[in-house]
Amino acid sequence: MAESRGKTVLSRSDPHGDGTKVAEYIETPVEKRCGTCEYLVGKNLCRQKVVLKDKEIKTDTKTGLKIIDPKDGCCRFWEEPDKDEDDD
Repeated sequence: MAESRGKTVLSRSDPHGDGTKVAEYIETPVEKRCGTCEYLVGKNLCRQKVVLKDKEIKTDTKTGLKIIDPKDGCCRFWEEPDKDEDDD
């Protein structure tokens, strides 16, 4: 993994493999996954700006967000949730 402006960016050597061309999203069991990511909205939607541009990932017609697998999905832009938000 590499750090990019304080955010974790998964590298190509990560076990995710290549995934989609834009966000490198893939669905395979991994430690860092959509369900533990800062960009998760609700149970299965992603708001990450590069993922939103990825045409290979299905879009929710109501929200415009991308539909992801919270258990096995992940992309190269995984980010740990802010601890401060959980403390409220």
